[in-house]
Amino acid sequence: MPPPAAEEEIQRLERTLQVTLPTAFRDYLSIMNGQHDEIPFIGYNCFLSIADIIETWSMMNELFEDEEQVDWVNEDRIKPVIWSNKWIPFTDFEASSRLILDLDPGKNGITKTNL
Repeated sequence: MPPPAAEEEIQRLERTLQVTLPTAFRDYLSIMNGQHDEIPFIGYNCFLSIADIIETWSMMNELFEDEEQVDWVNEDRIKPVIWSNKWIPFTDFEASSRLILDLDPGKNGITKTNL
């Protein structure tokens, strides 16, 4: 397992993504900064390191920066968009399945940075 993320790395992640990460997510990164060649903890998804989070987030923003709202989806807990720059990918499975942290939820969603 890779070494835990240093506070400076976590701050770099927040600056790059222009977000304040929830306390619990910061704590997780300070214990486990991604997985390499280990058996995944969540289904087939492996946890991403800070460097991989930034790379994946940047790629998704570039791919979907010009996308408009999805008009066939009603806003509820998440916003009706293909991608949001306030979605933080933290797992990956062969670049096809990801879990994300939603820091800009829809009208019925919640964000707590002190979780």
